[in-house]
Amino acid sequence: MLRSGTSVGANYREAYRGRSKAEFISKCGDSLRELEETAYWLELLVDGKIVPAERVSALRQECDELIAIFVTILKRSKEPVETSYSYFLLLTFLLWRFTNCVTSSR
Repeated sequence: MLRSGTSVGANYREAYRGRSKAEFISKCGDSLRELEETAYWLELLVDGKIVPAERVSALRQECDELIAIFVTILKRSKEPVETSYSYFLLLTFLLWRFTNCVTSSR
């Protein structure tokens, strides 16, 4: 879970620094897949009664929010760059928050 949770930010950083729109879309897709994997691991921890649901509820909510944001970014990536930029700023902030949640809950 630590690897998939933290690779979201790394993939998004690569997307941000991508050389083309196609590379941006590809790396955002990688981030979305890693978020989905993180959500899966969080569900397994709760379903397996390894961790109480209350302990990971904030992480699960943050993960769900980021998934929704990445889905929106990928859908809107075909729009003009000016429209997508505000989503980039929001996503950058939320990824920073998510990474801090993952690393502080260890």
